[in-house]
Amino acid sequence: MASEDRDRGREELLAENLERFIAGVEETFKELGLDAKGSSVDGSYRLEVSRDGMEARLDLFPPIGGGKPLDWLVLVDELSSQGLRGLLTEVIAAAVDRCNAGEVQKDVLVAKGVPPLPPKEGKVEILFPLGMEEVEQEDEKLPLHLRRVIRVKTVRPGDRLAVFHPPVPGRPGQDVWGNVVEVPEVKEVHLMPGKGVQVKEDGRTFVAAAEGQPVLDGAVLRVDPVFEIRGDVGVATGNVRFDGSIVVRGNVSAGFSVEAGVDAEIFGGVFDGTVKCGRDVVIHGGLVGSRALMEAGGSGMVRYVEQGAVVCDGPVTVEKYSLNGRISSGDFVVVKGRRGIIGGQVQALNRVDTTVAGSEMGTRTVLSVGVSFRVREQLVHHKKTLAEVVAAILRAESFVKAVLPKAGDVMALRDDLKERIRKAMAVYDGLKKQEKDLKTKIAMLESLLESSSAKGVVRVRGEVYPGVTVEVKGVRREINQVMRYASFYLGDDGEVTFGPYS
Repeated sequence: MASEDRDRGREELLAENLERFIAGVEETFKELGLDAKGSSVDGSYRLEVSRDGMEARLDLFPPIGGGKPLDWLVLVDELSSQGLRGLLTEVIAAAVDRCNAGEVQKDVLVAKGVPPLPPKEGKVEILFPLGMEEVEQEDEKLPLHLRRVIRVKTVRPGDRLAVFHPPVPGRPGQDVWGNVVEVPEVKEVHLMPGKGVQVKEDGRTFVAAAEGQPVLDGAVLRVDPVFEIRGDVGVATGNVRFDGSIVVRGNVSAGFSVEAGVDAEIFGGVFDGTVKCGRDVVIHGGLVGSRALMEAGGSGMVRYVEQGAVVCDGPVTVEKYSLNGRISSGDFVVVKGRRGIIGGQVQALNRVDTTVAGSEMGTRTVLSVGVSFRVREQLVHHKKTLAEVVAAILRAESFVKAVLPKAGDVMALRDDLKERIRKAMAVYDGLKKQEKDLKTKIAMLESLLESSSAKGVVRVRGEVYPGVTVEVKGVRREINQVMRYASFYLGDDGEVTFGPYS
């Protein structure tokens, strides 16, 4: 019985829908001048205007059964009364003639707007490389890896640095309804001459007024002199700091530092020393020692790393190998030599690419991608601080519980004790506020890590040995057997998976 009721219900619903359909068809027939007996139909049209209002098009339908043909003059008048401007009357007349002859006309362009002329943005044409220049020596007797030379761009007085191209305003347009189509105002582009730069008489050409390194700092173009140290940085020089670029022809000795506002280039090695710069750094030798540090706001390049730390917001290139090094990059890390990465930790936002990962001895090696090391450092720091604050709060609470009951009524205490209790409670309140603020910051940083758009991939061109840990966006995978030619990434299931090296 239930089945019969369902079938009856379907039949009733179908009948009701059919009635609605028939009623809709009859209403359409009335609008078109038709009836069920197939009486005559006048010629008709359908208008469509593009979304941007720059084109109007017609579909024309011929008369049927002795119906009234279209009149192109009447059609033009109707379109004009609807507000259309710029009608193509000759096109309309020809299309109507073809339609009245019995041929349906589809998508006939009958009106066109005047498209706006977009403005031409001003721009600054920089005539020097933004960054360090890489060249190759022509001496074919040298091995290929020794022909590469990274050098700082240097200019002399009179050298052209940049040309300013002023903006050109646009021209408004008009759509088919006669509405004005505005164009955006041109954005102002500025270039200001800084120290060591002059503007020529044409007001557009910037030239060097001093010898040094050209630097584009926001909207200011300047020339920074390059400070060169012909020997080692050590006892004879002391620590070196300079707002421009620094070139060291020798080594950076243990305990000494080099800090450059722009670029730094060390032709020797860094042995338990420090090199920091605002942009790019190149160390032609090695970064050696647990206290050795190379830090750059841009890219970093070093021949090899042994226990040292590399911190760069841009890409990092290691020409030979990294042995128990600590490398962090805001972009990618590439280790080219056949020994690859042995021990230590390498983390990059986008990619770690190496020849070998780990060693046959099972050396502990961590390769991490997909997470900003800057955000991670802040998160670790805030969590450590939070633990210390919580411990202080617990100590304060224990003190209050232990002392106040023994003291009896607070109002009966001496004034100096009341003051001490008041100060202790103020400190406690400050700790609680700090705890709340730290938890808010930690939650924000954890959310930032989870929402990062960086996918992250670890690529190994040779062997991956047991003892290696691959971490992608915080998800870890321990390597328990030798693998070769592998790429590691986060799979659809949220786990670290692998595929062939690519």
